[in-house]
Amino acid sequence: MPLPEEAAAGDVGDRRAEAAEILRDSEERIAEVFDGNAPSDAAAESRRSDETV
Repeated sequence: MPLPEEAAAGDVGDRRAEAAEILRDSEERIAEVFDGNAPSDAAAESRRSDETV
């Protein structure tokens, strides 16, 4: 059953394929983190702190 906002926008189709794609992407990102292939926060590398002044 679609949400009221989806029904009002006319988006009442089957969203299982879209949900499966989102889940697959999320699982890939999680796997990348465990493999060490996730992009790091470049800002954190340049961020100053009391220890790195």
